[in-house]
Amino acid sequence: MTFTEVMDRVAQLFEAIGAVVLLGSAALSWRDHPQPLFVSWLVWGCAALWAVFVRPSVALTPDGVRLSNIVREVHIPWSLVSDVEARWNVKVWAGDEGWTAWAISSQVERPKVASSLLPGMSTKLDQYATRDARGAAGTAPAKAAKVTARAVADAIEDTSAEYAAAVAAGEIQPPSSPAVTTRWVPQAVLALVLPFLAVVLFTLV
Repeated sequence: MTFTEVMDRVAQLFEAIGAVVLLGSAALSWRDHPQPLFVSWLVWGCAALWAVFVRPSVALTPDGVRLSNIVREVHIPWSLVSDVEARWNVKVWAGDEGWTAWAISSQVERPKVASSLLPGMSTKLDQYATRDARGAAGTAPAKAAKVTARAVADAIEDTSAEYAAAVAAGEIQPPSSPAVTTRWVPQAVLALVLPFLAVVLFTLV
């Protein structure tokens, strides 16, 4: 596990501990001072933090690129990846249509990036993540550099090129009718909608 991944886990742990402490405090004081509206706001805030800062991710899978955003997932097969942009965010193009990854932004510089190697291929993500941390003498860095939008875009482009080369060499059989698929994530939608409905309900009563 790299230093970046460790720091991500630590940040998520502290967020979880803070949420548990607040919820526990509200539960202990419920008998004397029930506060359903406050608890509803608290639960919704925790769900929003999870949906915005924890759930979004970019994953390189054997079949393509998976972009997990706040409440939606987009899967783009490798054979359809036509271009990748890296500015404030990573944007993956399939023909004339592009999809943005929420996990990479100017505010969130350490996104959760899960990488699955293609059969017989190697991803360049770790290489790009540590390249900028090497000194002029070429010495190994003391710790892994943060994962940036450019590093993720380079990894996607290189893996896409390796996939095309493997297909041309007959090492991989591409799908007969590849298509970009998008789907809403029910768990994320419910985690955001249900507490918000409770907020509205307890505000009106």
